[in-house]
Amino acid sequence: MRKMRKMRIILSALTISASIACTCFGTETSGSLWSGDNLYQFGTVNGNTYENEMLGYGVELPPDWIFEDEESIAETNQFGEDAMSEELIEQIKEAGNILDMSAANSLGTQNINVQFLNIPNVYGEGFAMLITPEAVIDVMIPELESSLEISGYEISSIKKAEYTISGESITGIKVIGTMYGMDVYQDMLVTKPNNLYLAMITITSFGNDNGDEIISRFYKL
Repeated sequence: MRKMRKMRIILSALTISASIACTCFGTETSGSLWSGDNLYQFGTVNGNTYENEMLGYGVELPPDWIFEDEESIAETNQFGEDAMSEELIEQIKEAGNILDMSAANSLGTQNINVQFLNIPNVYGEGFAMLITPEAVIDVMIPELESSLEISGYEISSIKKAEYTISGESITGIKVIGTMYGMDVYQDMLVTKPNNLYLAMITITSFGNDNGDEIISRFYKL
């Protein structure tokens, strides 16, 4: 279980670094983008259910799954504790990547992360309205493949994939391989909820490919 937790941390970090490695150029974000429906919204956890209005989806995880608490999420994001402070608002604006939710089953054989990439900060303000999940995925695949192989991940397959939530088609990346002698499967769903953020739902399964079962638990808000 400790080995799987280590792999989970490595894979999560590599996913983030690969997405940020796709940076085209950076520029200062105009105030006009930071208004209305573009403002960041944290998700909520109630029992075994996670929902995020900005993402537009929710998921009810099995009873044995455990969510990371708010304090741990804030620490990962290096955010302050006061959710209403002006300092936190500025930290959100400046962040390249925000982890919104992380959970794992009790055996540590499967986990899920929901994170948001700040498009203007990571890819450049000029791409805020033009960038699409499909374009990002095309650039991410070789970056992710290279990062995973360097880390010791032996990749059998990495390719663009289509997923479905509540009848809606979502483009993503499917990775199959082995790490430390264990079969590892990753499903990464990429959406664009508004002009400021790309959302990435990443499900990692160790031993067996159970990603579809978790994806089937998502629903549209």
